[in-house]
Amino acid sequence: MNSDPPEPVSTLNPYWKAVTVSGFIFVGTTLALLMAPIAEQRSPVNRFLQKNGDWLAAVEVGVMLICGFLAMATDQRQTREATEAKRRQQLASGESSDVG
Repeated sequence: MNSDPPEPVSTLNPYWKAVTVSGFIFVGTTLALLMAPIAEQRSPVNRFLQKNGDWLAAVEVGVMLICGFLAMATDQRQTREATEAKRRQQLASGESSDVG
């Protein structure tokens, strides 16, 4: 029988939520930019997008990239910590991690 304790539940990585939210915002902005030529040219939203759409999309891409890198770095750190904790636990209990 396996007497190993269950794996600890890892904490939720908040950066993945930020990647998801910024991705949805980017898609919304992109769709609005695609619809701008079809929409009423004098509308305030259309004027804003025509004037500021390029840098707005660039900022959103930057936010997605930064949040994505932070999310991956956080996942890597959490995985490394969990692996080290499990290894220390195995060494403390006298088990060998070599399969051999």
